[in-house]
Amino acid sequence: MTTALDVLTALVILACLAQLVAWSILRWGRLKCPHCGLTIRFQGVKRDEALRLQRHMNNHIASHETTGADQ
Repeated sequence: MTTALDVLTALVILACLAQLVAWSILRWGRLKCPHCGLTIRFQGVKRDEALRLQRHMNNHIASHETTGADQ
């Protein structure tokens, strides 16, 4: 006989597994420019999109270094 506690335990385990899968597939992060403080926050994006955002921030930082002025 299945009790309510058994059902609740199974639901908690399933929720934890779903979260683990989401963490392995999706990315969360925060990128901040040390020159001007521009911050890019992202949540639940795929790896390719996270890498694109990282490249975007790297280009932004490089623009500060090449121009020598805060933008």
